[in-house]
Amino acid sequence: MPSGIHEQYVRLLTNIASELDKNGGPELPNAWVSGFYGSGKSSFAKLLGLALDGVALPSGTSLAEAWLRRDTSPKAPELRLAWDRLRQKVDPLAVVFDVGGSARDNEHIHAAAVRQVQRRLGYCSTEALVADFELKLERDKEWKRFERVAEETLGMPWSAVKDRALAEEEFSLLMSVMYPDKYTDPMSWFTSRGGTHTRSESPEDATAAIRDMLKFRRPEATLFLVVDEVSQYVLANKDRVDRLRAFATALGSS
Repeated sequence: MPSGIHEQYVRLLTNIASELDKNGGPELPNAWVSGFYGSGKSSFAKLLGLALDGVALPSGTSLAEAWLRRDTSPKAPELRLAWDRLRQKVDPLAVVFDVGGSARDNEHIHAAAVRQVQRRLGYCSTEALVADFELKLERDKEWKRFERVAEETLGMPWSAVKDRALAEEEFSLLMSVMYPDKYTDPMSWFTSRGGTHTRSESPEDATAAIRDMLKFRRPEATLFLVVDEVSQYVLANKDRVDRLRAFATALGSS
């Protein structure tokens, strides 16, 4: 087959590596996987993303190695060479998700992406607003103090609390300890943010948040966002298309 799955993987990996070699970095680091219904677009993208993220199979074999072995075409060494070339250039971190199932309240793709990156990097997974404030504490160089206050106040590290259903209330308590003049009782932070759970930042703000999260938690990593069901989600809504385009452009210029 002149242009089968093998050829498409080799082309994509080769082009990503070539973009990384450009002076100043990639110009527009985005790829759109297209094809007819049932052609395997989702499997194509998700397998690559999960392989880049270092996922292991139950047997202990890396998904990347199992994926490479599945290429039984006569030119299989080309795929391994393209993979190895890319891996020599990056320490990959991948976030793979279906936007149709992950988006909340008709939010834009960039907002869903921020939440998925937060989850992948270990920010609060139950409340996006808490995760946003965790990043603010890091930006303000208050994170170490926050962790110390959490240990002293809760009797356990914040990492043991952050994914609980009541993490928002616990975070509010910690804010009252850290900033008693601003949050005068344990529920002040919580009540002052009632009804503000919907993320409304711009694509540029989302890109800045992703950039800073990586800086604080995985400074050497190269992030790969693999978003499935994009066409179905955006093409019926011009504003979503425009915001997706703005997000892609912001990622390219960050």
